[in-house]
Amino acid sequence: ELEAIFSDGTRETFTLADRQEVETIKLKSPKKTSSVKLKPKSVYGGRGCNQTGFSEVQLIDSTPEPYVQTVSYESSSHHPPSGDGHYRPSNLGDGILDTMWCENDAGSGSGEWVELSLGKATSVSRLSLVNGNAFSFSEFMGFNRAKTIELQFSDGSTVSLTPKPTPSAQELSFPARTTSSVRIKITDAMSGKNGHEILCLSEARLQLYGSLR
Repeated sequence: ELEAIFSDGTRETFTLADRQEVETIKLKSPKKTSSVKLKPKSVYGGRGCNQTGFSEVQLIDSTPEPYVQTVSYESSSHHPPSGDGHYRPSNLGDGILDTMWCENDAGSGSGEWVELSLGKATSVSRLSLVNGNAFSFSEFMGFNRAKTIELQFSDGSTVSLTPKPTPSAQELSFPARTTSSVRIKITDAMSGKNGHEILCLSEARLQLYGSLR
């Protein structure tokens, strides 16, 4: 159990799942606060380590985001889980840089794809992308990342984009399209330095046509 303590002294307690993945916690009611203290009330036992910690904590306010909600994710492949977690394509929408989608192809990653299903026809005009493995700069340099990508829309049309070779978030604009899905296909890859030839993307979110950041 986890207790959240707000600046006005009110508290809420939540039960967290014993899973190595992102979990979204909704408050019972909106809070106006200048701070949030998180206090573990009970913990799941580890194996060989008695310390308790958090990997990432984000506070989400009521300001509408310009991003389109992705209903489901698919990919051509994904790397098997490791001690650091899973590498499924749903990691692309969690807002956390040290979780990522990594493909499981025997080659460079060129030709691999991940598809974002939007659930309904939606006008989009920008892709917010974090290229490569953005856990750290050394990890980014060690793994393959996208050199060029092709966006494939539900009407069969496509557009080619060239992401920058950086682990920082970047905005890639394209002519507005109304679509119910967007497939991001890797058309060319930059090789990393660790010799594993695994291509990763850390974040990929679509923005509504006309939204500003």
